Amino acid sequence: MRYALNGLNVACEIHVNHARLAPAHAPPDVVIRYGGQRPVPATVAEGTLLQRLACAQTLLQSTVRQEDGRVLQRLHGLVDFEIARDRRDVCAWTDLRCDLEILGILVAGHLLATVLALRGETVLHASAVEVDGAAIAFVAESGVGKSTLAALACARGARFVTDDVLRLYAAEDGTIRCWAGATENRLRREVADLPGNLPGAATRTSADGRVVWSPPATTSDTCRLSTIVLPQPNRERRELELRRIAPGTAVLELSRRPRLLGWSDERIIGETFINLSRFARTVPVYLARVPWGPPFDEAVIDTLLTRCLSPRSTRRLAS
Repeated sequence: MRYALNGLNVACEIHVNHARLAPAHAPPDVVIRYGGQRPVPATVAEGTLLQRLACAQTLLQSTVRQEDGRVLQRLHGLVDFEIARDRRDVCAWTDLRCDLEILGILVAGHLLATVLALRGETVLHASAVEVDGAAIAFVAESGVGKSTLAALACARGARFVTDDVLRLYAAEDGTIRCWAGATENRLRREVADLPGNLPGAATRTSADGRVVWSPPATTSDTCRLSTIVLPQPNRERRELELRRIAPGTAVLELSRRPRLLGWSDERIIGETFINLSRFARTVPVYLARVPWGPPFDEAVIDTLLTRCLSPRSTRRLAS
């Protein structure tokens, strides 16, 4: 299959549930093959360590550059992604414990974020929505509510841009733009807990236990990024507090919320800092202390969208 994910034309032997189809006639940016099953151990492979992530004493993920220039990304106990030296060819090997739906999720998330990082790009750990061509990115660690905020925004008329991975680039006109990515919103709570009538809200449960639905999606391949929001949900609050932060502070806050944790490679760390600095100088970044449910107050998301969008976009949302 050919998938359009985050501006990449991906030729992939692995099924990805939440991806738009890409033109088959265009040359692929990345080719992903499935090698089959083999044990994926809980050890780091030989090579130069680029990235490592552990929880307590459990090693979760590692990435190493091998002597021949290939990169091995290992999600321990699940999958090995062997990335070719040109960063355009990938072979995936799964452990017996790895469900194929999980593999598709990891391809669209961990793998493509790693390929982009190796190419010198930085992606945000974000869900994003769009109104009248202007996108709002909700950037946060896992479990903080970025997908829920995107769902709430879609319930108020916004269109879905992506979930989990947001690829940005600097356009020739000086703006920062983002690529459309996943078409499914993966929630940790039931969609029924959210207010309003979510359009197209038929759901399914994913292999990793998420509630998945497909919001109305953006019709554009790219959108201008108008605002970055760093949500801080709080069940005790009654009113939204939205505070713009200075670019230097924004770089530090964004660097604390990477899509991939644990990089030790100096080149990737340096490129990430340069990219985040460019984003923060161009796009306003807000800390948002958000009253949290369930139940959720529709007025809170309306206020958030109004504060982050231009008057024209706000009028378009209301219509």
